[in-house]
Amino acid sequence: MAFKRVIIRRVGPLSWLLGTVKKIFLAALILASNQAYACSLVPDEILDSLKKENPKEVVSRLWDRKECEAALFTGLGSGKAEWIKVAVALRPHTDAWSGESLILSLGEAMQRAPSRVLPLVDTPGFGKQICLPDNFDDSKEAEKRFRIAVLKSRIMFKSFIGSKLESKARVCLAEADSYLRRK
Repeated sequence: MAFKRVIIRRVGPLSWLLGTVKKIFLAALILASNQAYACSLVPDEILDSLKKENPKEVVSRLWDRKECEAALFTGLGSGKAEWIKVAVALRPHTDAWSGESLILSLGEAMQRAPSRVLPLVDTPGFGKQICLPDNFDDSKEAEKRFRIAVLKSRIMFKSFIGSKLESKARVCLAEADSYLRRK
């Protein structure tokens, strides 16, 4: 007890320190929650925004912030049905980077959910560009991995021969074959 009195006399009560720590913790919590909220993308909310607002402004908002852009690419590339609907709704309002990245995301989605993405092949705005994922890395290792991915894609597209998506799968098979002949 005597020790506590000596400390309090020399340093003073530590309540000032606890108050400061509490303020710092609350500020960090608020920043973290705002960051998470700002990039929480829900497909139905995006679709509603496209109906209620100027679609070009919605597209700009989605692609303006890097953190949200990454979340958008993840969603679009997932191949989930609700995100495919978002891609179709966004496409007429995209240009430049937003349009290009939308197509790149659907190329990724094709690998995860071909039955959802194949119907978009050869449609206005998408074409055959969505058949394969893109490869930005020119290294030998990346090129080898990409070639393997294209070969796997060929097998996947062949599995649609004889189905109602056969014509779309044949377009993508031709794209894969074209890539393989070049390399």
